[in-house]
Amino acid sequence: MQEPLTKGRLEQLRRDARKQKKVSGTPYVQLLNLSAHSMGFADWADLHHQWEKSLSAPASTTEPYADPILQISQALETYLRQCSNNDVLWLCRGGTLWVRPRDLKNGDLSALHFEVMGALDRATQDEADNTGLLLSNDFEGFPDRFVFDGDEDDEGNPLEPQEGVQEWYSHERGREMLLAEVEDLAIDAYHGSIEHYLAGD
Repeated sequence: MQEPLTKGRLEQLRRDARKQKKVSGTPYVQLLNLSAHSMGFADWADLHHQWEKSLSAPASTTEPYADPILQISQALETYLRQCSNNDVLWLCRGGTLWVRPRDLKNGDLSALHFEVMGALDRATQDEADNTGLLLSNDFEGFPDRFVFDGDEDDEGNPLEPQEGVQEWYSHERGREMLLAEVEDLAIDAYHGSIEHYLAGD
């Protein structure tokens, strides 16, 4: 007999998925979707929606951003799977992802749209301020993981990847590495400007 959907049950499923991710390396959202599917739901969003419907009060009146990190994870995963190779290159080169405040007001963070910009410097921040964007993610550490075609050392010699530290960049490998960190990226995004914006800071 299937356990009833309770908040405690959902939290247990999340804990189990986090443990499985550490062991298997499978993306957190994918593991949640598998759990939901095994329980007869289309995916985790469907399971979560059915749980909210089962509550006596509408979730939107008490918890408009239920599980925001999961919702941001879903949005990021969708974006990273569909974005162009050029966007993947920009991010792996240390670019940034931004969101529009209006997308944070609709109560569904899984529907976020992302804008890719350059490294987080004064010029990028000024451009973001002028266009009304909020920082979602900063990929400043990603360039250290790759050697890109044409990279040279200080003496003008072609760079080679350091064994165990770096690898040659390809669009496929860059996208794969970004997707592998979707959960952490969602946590970073939420605890950055998104959380402050939702809190009205």
